[in-house]
Amino acid sequence: MRHLIQYHKSWELGNPMQAPKPYVFTSNIAAKEGLALNAWAESERVWLIYRSSPDDNEYFVGYTFKVNDLDDSGDSLKLYGEEGATTVFNPPITLSKALKPWFAQFLSAHGNFGFGLFPLSQNFVEHFEQMLSEEPSVTV
Repeated sequence: MRHLIQYHKSWELGNPMQAPKPYVFTSNIAAKEGLALNAWAESERVWLIYRSSPDDNEYFVGYTFKVNDLDDSGDSLKLYGEEGATTVFNPPITLSKALKPWFAQFLSAHGNFGFGLFPLSQNFVEHFEQMLSEEPSVTV
């Protein structure tokens, strides 16, 4: 199964942890549309990472889910997980170079989150799966 990352700028888009239902979105352009449609068709796992301000050195993993629904109305594509199967980290997992030694390499390998919705490099899947199995969370 492929894993995807969605980076969220909270200072521009609001706090993703306050949304009524966890979701990720991407622009409705051909390259991203193909990625989103495939994620939906293959039930790929999506991880939401966000920052509170552009000056923060800490990032947070808010939640993850396997895509089972896609909303293509409007000017963006929204991906949702199955109700009762979305893992929300409580508290959100802090990612920083100081706390996670692999994070600096992760940022570099993923263009400092400049790509929007994008595939997680296979080199880092193990780190994310470890967080999924070990960090405090609730299922919604």
